[in-house]
Amino acid sequence: MGPGTDVHAQRREGIRLALVGAVFVGLGVFVIVIGNPLMGIIGIALFGACALIGVVRAVRPGHGLPPSVAVVTCLGFSCAGALLIIGDVLEIPFLGHRQAAAMPVGVITLGFFGTGTLLLVVYRLRRRSRRPR
Repeated sequence: MGPGTDVHAQRREGIRLALVGAVFVGLGVFVIVIGNPLMGIIGIALFGACALIGVVRAVRPGHGLPPSVAVVTCLGFSCAGALLIIGDVLEIPFLGHRQAAAMPVGVITLGFFGTGTLLLVVYRLRRRSRRPR
């Protein structure tokens, strides 16, 4: 196992994640077209963020996510959680027989990724203000 093998594995993983995310974004568009716009938008927000992570991992294997990409992807996950909550509160039947899971999953998703988004933004702002000018 050579030193570059890990980078190649990460690149392949990133490509797979980007492709799977893109397929699900396409399915989200299809779901919107067939008449379930809320579910389609949730899928696009969630899997669009996954696709973005995959693209960055494929392009920059061996590096972490740039802070701006981390903020955008956390924001995408947060939006998906918020839309699950909104859909449940408005009693939109977008999940069929799985509707009961919308509120708890939405609260957990929004709570975790919403907090993560805020922490990442605060961290970036604090780092930016510490730099010498």
